[in-house]
Amino acid sequence: MTQAGQDLDLRSIHAKGATWSQWGKGEHEEAFRMNYDDVILTRSDLEFLRGIERKLHVLAICEPWCGDVHRQLPILVRMCEANPLIELRIVNRDEHLDLMERYLTNGARAIPVFVFFNDDFAEVGNWKARPQVCRQILGRAKAAGELDEGKRAIQQIMDLTSNRLTIEEVKILMDRALAEPGRWQLFYEDAMDRLTPMSSEEAINRKDLERVLDVYHCQDQVEVLLVQDALKEAGVHFFLQFFQDRVWDGLLEQDKGVAVVQVLEEDAERALEIIEEELFPEDEEEEEEGE
Repeated sequence: MTQAGQDLDLRSIHAKGATWSQWGKGEHEEAFRMNYDDVILTRSDLEFLRGIERKLHVLAICEPWCGDVHRQLPILVRMCEANPLIELRIVNRDEHLDLMERYLTNGARAIPVFVFFNDDFAEVGNWKARPQVCRQILGRAKAAGELDEGKRAIQQIMDLTSNRLTIEEVKILMDRALAEPGRWQLFYEDAMDRLTPMSSEEAINRKDLERVLDVYHCQDQVEVLLVQDALKEAGVHFFLQFFQDRVWDGLLEQDKGVAVVQVLEEDAERALEIIEEELFPEDEEEEEEGE
């Protein structure tokens, strides 16, 4: 076995993989068909997929008996079918254990794994087993000794979101594969703008960081601006630390995340009161009416 699959010829493995119609689904053909029929791509999804003008290669590592493969692989298939320039090939995990060693999840051979390559067959990223938030929930449930409950919880999330989590994450990886010279720098500049803490004029000294508390999570840019102005006016020194992910699909930019308001411990109670007065004044009015 090669060291973590480092010396594998991924281009060759992809070329020898099966198409969706060729891939043996065995006795699970009906499960795949039902999930394939249930996939809904929005107009924005199709505009993005059909707008791809360069070759994009995707390698799916699967097994037909796996429940996660039953659910996730048809989503990828439907997306790839939207544009003939997206070339999907499927291989069975147990026939390519060297390859699987390259894409372990916490030491486990979790499937499916979707690997994305650009037109020069440079690997740009991979997607493993379930949407990111579902993997995080499952990891916490496993650590708490409640794995079965965690599996039921993530099933609820995937049902609730109608596969949108997988679709959006796959679009991000496809967009990454389409990056042209200089485009990654635009993403870097945007990330720097979002990740640089916004602070009051008198910034909190590094030696005081041990006394910094998170007091509020802003849900959107409007809240960020309101909170910033309210704390400045009250003279409370603060950090607004952004932890956002942006979906870049060439057509749509959507902020998905929060900014965390951080203040010194001694200012926490006052800061929270100011934020609540600024953002939720109607709650106070309702309380006064009820008295």
